[in-house]
Amino acid sequence: MFEEGALIIPSYREKENLAKLLPKLFKSYPQLTVIVVNDESGDGTKEFLEHYQKKFRNLHLINVRGKRGRGAAVVVGMKLALRQKNIQYIAEMDADFSHDPREFIRLWEKRDSQKVIIGSRYIRGSKIVNWPLSRRLMSRVINLLLSSTLRLGVKDNTNGYRLYPRQAVAYLTKQNFVTAGFINLSEMGLILKRAGFSFTEVPIKFIDRTLGKSKTNFYELFTSLQGLLCIWRKYFFAGK
Repeated sequence: MFEEGALIIPSYREKENLAKLLPKLFKSYPQLTVIVVNDESGDGTKEFLEHYQKKFRNLHLINVRGKRGRGAAVVVGMKLALRQKNIQYIAEMDADFSHDPREFIRLWEKRDSQKVIIGSRYIRGSKIVNWPLSRRLMSRVINLLLSSTLRLGVKDNTNGYRLYPRQAVAYLTKQNFVTAGFINLSEMGLILKRAGFSFTEVPIKFIDRTLGKSKTNFYELFTSLQGLLCIWRKYFFAGK
């Protein structure tokens, strides 16, 4: 059922979480191709994943030097997925269990050759668990700002639990992005909307990580606002 699917997981110091996540994924979706893009952090994640490759034949590992951002890591994974001709749908998710692997089936069942499927935190049926009030407020403010300016027609512009058709991924990998962090999800959305793709949101349960330290903080949100300015300048002010 999942032979034509690939799942990209960007990773930075996620050894503990990946040790739990990968077995769950391959147990539920044994035919799914999983691509981990690991920003080398010196914490042993690379060696750990190389060992796991011997156990899971559908596991692919890409090691990149330096922390270039989530968006850039996902694009690297997309390019590898496109090399496999049988892959028709390519997804992305986080490694920290904020995206429940059991809910991947919700996205998969909605797959469409002209639509991007988004696991959304902000539609009816969604739930956010254990997020502090400060994180909720920051996320809401950013999403309201993005919704009002980019007008993608979605409630959740910044959640990285997504499923793309192959054609959309092929188009994205040819672009020159001006963002790299999680704001890159919004830039990707804008690019795909202008290319004629549409979006469908499905409700998910979003859970704050229990292992490791979150990479999202006030500085990341500040850089996201800078990224939004870059998006405005390139896609609106420049008349593109």
